[in-house]
Amino acid sequence: MKHIDHSKNQVDLYSLGIILYQLVFGKLPFQSQDFIIFIEGSQKQPLKLQGNSEYNQYIEKMICITLIKE
Repeated sequence: MKHIDHSKNQVDLYSLGIILYQLVFGKLPFQSQDFIIFIEGSQKQPLKLQGNSEYNQYIEKMICITLIKE
């Protein structure tokens, strides 16, 4: 039986979540001038969704699910 590497799928979903967040809110979910702080912050900071009446709860939920950190 062939081994399936699910880590690639998780990276693809996380990338999709980043793109969706940027499309909906117009900016990246985590920002920093320092790359190391950016990586640490993206792993430790809670995701902040800004209230926006132009998107619905399903898109918000999809963003949250795709940006789950494991």
